Amino acid sequence: MAKRIIQKAIDSKADPYLGLLEYMSTPISGSASPAQQLMSRTPRSILPTIQLHPKVIPRKEIIRVHERNQYRKKTHYNQHAGDLPEKSPNKQFG
Repeated sequence: MAKRIIQKAIDSKADPYLGLLEYMSTPISGSASPAQQLMSRTPRSILPTIQLHPKVIPRKEIIRVHERNQYRKKTHYNQHAGDLPEKSPNKQFG
């Protein structure tokens, strides 16, 4: 994603760092943005936004949302995953 943002900025002769700033300031999946999770505050942006009362997101909440997302991905992946066949010590692979 970052590579595409940088390439578009270079093609349009714009500052690639502004594109990356906006990408890191964009909230993901109903949670806070990556920059907001890292710094516990909303970073400045070149886009006009209205946020009168900044909200600090507790670290426990971020971890809870992250673990919930990991669990969902794991259960979705494991629906069709099977066990590997047993290995015998004398069997040659190749």
